[in-house]
Amino acid sequence: MRAQLHVHGGDPGQPERAASLVARELLSSCPRQRPVTLAILALGPHPGLTPTPWVLDGLFAALIEAERTPINFITIGDHETGEALLRKAGREGPVRGSELIERPSRDRKVDLRVGDHRRPLTIPREIIGSSLILCAPLCLFARDAGSARRWQGPLASLLAAFALGHGFCPTTPKLRAGLRPREDRTRERAAAAVGHELFTASFAESAVILDATWAGALDSSAAGSALAAANSSRARGRDGRLIKVPKLSLADRAEPSAPALLGELAAPERVLGLGGLGRLELAALLGVDRFLAAALGLDARPPAHEL
Repeated sequence: MRAQLHVHGGDPGQPERAASLVARELLSSCPRQRPVTLAILALGPHPGLTPTPWVLDGLFAALIEAERTPINFITIGDHETGEALLRKAGREGPVRGSELIERPSRDRKVDLRVGDHRRPLTIPREIIGSSLILCAPLCLFARDAGSARRWQGPLASLLAAFALGHGFCPTTPKLRAGLRPREDRTRERAAAAVGHELFTASFAESAVILDATWAGALDSSAAGSALAAANSSRARGRDGRLIKVPKLSLADRAEPSAPALLGELAAPERVLGLGGLGRLELAALLGVDRFLAAALGLDARPPAHEL
């Protein structure tokens, strides 16, 4: 099955319209008898590292029109930034975003065995079988391999972030004496593959909305450490909110830092959508990443992609 991107240009006068149009197209393939789960990927508290509030406004407008509310809500990566974005959504509209969501219980989880991963991954029971819509910023991460620089696109990044956020821990390759550890691209591919397998096993339908109001190139090492720290640095209560803990208990923990910006790629001012993440092959999703990297002038243009 070939991946098909939905693309709509932004309108400064109606900034939420493009997201609403993309969301309507994606919702048409989501089974009506299933609830909807919204996941937000936030890389940091700075503009461009998280979806914009008007993209969420457009998504919520489409969900209300399709009578698909209330929805489950989860955050990936920087949880505090994801929660702050939700509070901004619908601020100027008749319905606030926080009034349209339900938080799945953190105490009711299902353990899933994925591939040869030693530890089971944990998924909230209440989102299993739902239709997942994931909102993420359009960011590409630099992967230096010797003198060459490769790029990890937004789809591979969000798949890996979803896996890391639910318990996946890539194994460290064993090295012989005298060899220095180096970045292993197979570990990145493994995390993305596990995230893809979770999408396939856990959701009736899965789709992503990419906020391309802005596009940027980020340093991969800072992004990886920030995601790992944000996913594990603080515990949550039964209502899903962060639990305040004494500062002394966090003394030995590194504060999550925002990814380092290498440069602004472009201002596409578009909203992109892609459905059927669980039904598409991983190679097809990575092909979309290569297409986006080429469209932004980072890599050689791949074969024509269907828009």
